[in-house]
Parts: sequence; C-alpha cells; structure tokens
Amino acid sequence: MNKTIIRKITFGFICLSALAMFAISCRDDNEPANHTLKFEIKGNYTGNLKATITYGSMDNVNAEAEDVEKLTWTKSVDVKGEYAMGIGAMTWDKSGKKGEKITIKMYVDGKEVKSTTATADNDGDIMSNLIQYSGK
Repeated sequence: MNKTIIRKITFGFICLSALAMFAISCRDDNEPANHTLKFEIKGNYTGNLKATITYGSMDNVNAEAEDVEKLTWTKSVDVKGEYAMGIGAMTWDKSGKKGEKITIKMYVDGKEVKSTTATADNDGDIMSNLIQYSGK
C-alpha cells in the first residue's frame, strides 16, 4: 500500500471519529460526570503499528496518531460530561507476519464497551476496523 493511500485512510479515521463527537446529544442535568476512557491494543503482531485515536466532548475534541512500539499498548484519558471515543490501527510497510493478530478494546470507567480483532494479510500488513463509542 502506498503512503498516499495510508494518509487518506488515517485522515478518514480521524474524520469519522471527529464526526462521532458531534453526534452526542445534550445532557439534561447541570453537573456533568467525570469518566476515564481507556484504549488498549493487545496481540502477537510484530510489525510497526500505528494507532489513530480520538476522544473528547462537544467542546474539546482530540485526535492523535500514536506509534505502537510494544504490545500490550494502552492510553487512558479523563473527560468530563458527554464523550465520544474512537480508535483504529494499521501498518503498511510489510513489517509483520501473515496471520499475526491484534485485538483493540475500549473501556469507559473500567468497563469494556467495544472491541475488534484484525489479522495480518499475506504481506504482513494489518488494518483494523475503526470502532467508536459515545455516552454521558
């Protein structure tokens, strides 16, 4: 896969996740709750993995590209009020091995809310589905 296609896919991950942020409905009560959002990638994949994560609220959306240097990889963030989160992971440099796997999970306040698994193709590249979640 060439780098232009990968950049477009990464940009697509970020855009889709950012759009999810704006799909959050208004909160009814006056005092928004605090939440801890956690992203996790596990597996036996040995290649160079990139993760794109988004998280935040209607007022503060964050999009980050992360180099996943070692599995298990995690990142936790604290948010206040309504939130949305998304993550996807991929590589394109044929650095892994066919059949290696990753599992991506998202947690809110310690409870798993979404997950997906991806398997490396014949070239050793891997691309997960983008997963998203939102709540109050």
